[in-house]
Amino acid sequence: MDGWLLREIWFRSLTVQASLNLWRMQNLGFCYALLPWIRRAGGDREEMTRRLLRHLQPFNTHPYLMAPVLGAVLHAESRPDAPADGAPATALKNALTGPYAAIGDAFFWGAWRPFCGLICVTLAIMGSMAAPLVLLMLYNPPHLWVRTRGYVEGIRKGRGGADFIAALDLPRRTRQIRWGSLVFLATAAALLPEGVEGQIPLVTGFTMKLALLFVMLASYWGIRKGLSPFLLLYGAFAVLLAAFTLLAAV
Repeated sequence: MDGWLLREIWFRSLTVQASLNLWRMQNLGFCYALLPWIRRAGGDREEMTRRLLRHLQPFNTHPYLMAPVLGAVLHAESRPDAPADGAPATALKNALTGPYAAIGDAFFWGAWRPFCGLICVTLAIMGSMAAPLVLLMLYNPPHLWVRTRGYVEGIRKGRGGADFIAALDLPRRTRQIRWGSLVFLATAAALLPEGVEGQIPLVTGFTMKLALLFVMLASYWGIRKGLSPFLLLYGAFAVLLAAFTLLAAV
């Protein structure tokens, strides 16, 4: 496989969600990405049809981790000793989709996206016009790097490419980022009132310090009770937003 073919497959993997369907989820996107290889692999029409049909089976994983799955499948399909029915590639794809979906959803959408959103919403509240640009520059590089490096490792090592994803230890990083989001939210709650004090009646440094203390104690109580930091993060944001709205209406 030449470099241009591999790059084309990677770029096609970025569109996996465009054909999401309730019947077989991301199967059309997966086949669309793999189609250049199916055509290049050769064989008669029946053989190409068999390749296409086996990858049209139900497929669903986190879209940012689809490229690593594609890389591993390409490695298995391209081996000289690969069986004609593609059983090893199919088994590998089925083995990776579930774990990749779980860790990808928890990290990218459950931790990293809210964290980036908090930072950029804070910048917007402070009046920064660059907040949308900062959001793009902050959020996109990690998932693009994971997509690219995971894809390359999958092509090189096949099943061993999963070691790269495992080495990232995304579950631990998810917990760290969620805690970081809570700390950032508490810090923002303490600092932002300096910019609105006097603009909203009854908003004083003392009032906001009491609100911050309440949020911190409530978060600590929730963590002791086993509540999700994700739930606490959005709960604290909702409480502070409601408090600002009520004070602004007074």
